[in-house]
Amino acid sequence: MAINDFCKGTQIINCDNVSKPYSFHLGGINAAFADASVRFHREDLPPQLFVSLLTMAGGEIIGKD
Repeated sequence: MAINDFCKGTQIINCDNVSKPYSFHLGGINAAFADASVRFHREDLPPQLFVSLLTMAGGEIIGKD
């Protein structure tokens, strides 16, 4: 999956369905996580936050404030 290819300026969700996060849902995508949860992510989600949600490499702690 390509996570560094932008469309519409800074958008990486729903650009196209060729190796990128894409869905037929208007305004975003459903993403399944390893804990068996499914979450809807809006297509205007900041790219760096989206990447942080999908990877473990950065060690970021994501949570509600």
